[in-house]
Amino acid sequence: GDVYKRQGHNASFSYIHAVNLTQSKILGIKRIGYLACNLFLNEDSEFIILLVATLQRDLASENPQEVIVALNSLCKLISSTVVHALVEPVTKLLTHAHEIVRKKAMMCIMRIQKISPSSIPEYPEKLQKGLCDQNPSVMGATSVSYTHLRAHETPEHLVCRLLLEKKKHVYKHLQQFMQYI
Repeated sequence: GDVYKRQGHNASFSYIHAVNLTQSKILGIKRIGYLACNLFLNEDSEFIILLVATLQRDLASENPQEVIVALNSLCKLISSTVVHALVEPVTKLLTHAHEIVRKKAMMCIMRIQKISPSSIPEYPEKLQKGLCDQNPSVMGATSVSYTHLRAHETPEHLVCRLLLEKKKHVYKHLQQFMQYI
């Protein structure tokens, strides 16, 4: 909404319509709704609470495109207010059959970890599994989080590093990833 306020227009009347579009059964309309929510809403908006049930439903969808659209919006819109309602569905997606869903889920997990570090149980183990994923894009997304943890290492994250360093196959996968690039 700030973009339009700077230009002298108040677009707040459209916020509820953007939220309503996310509930459409038609993927194109749903995508437009999520894009509008990303544009108009910020993480402090009261309209985010209205999106929680829709996000939960889309994250549990059998259609990977719906899941991806929800994950993309979730990365931008998630806040400490709604994080606890969405951690479990996102965590389940780390084992999804489609690699792009696993990659986006890992990116959301990293965002959730920044907002609420205590909300993701066994975070180091989730990183380890991501680094060992068969798909290079999932490994790459996970390595960003691992690098960030190493740069801002605290005693609790030292456990993460030690867990990862104990596993020789993690390095084998990382080497394969580097060769792939």
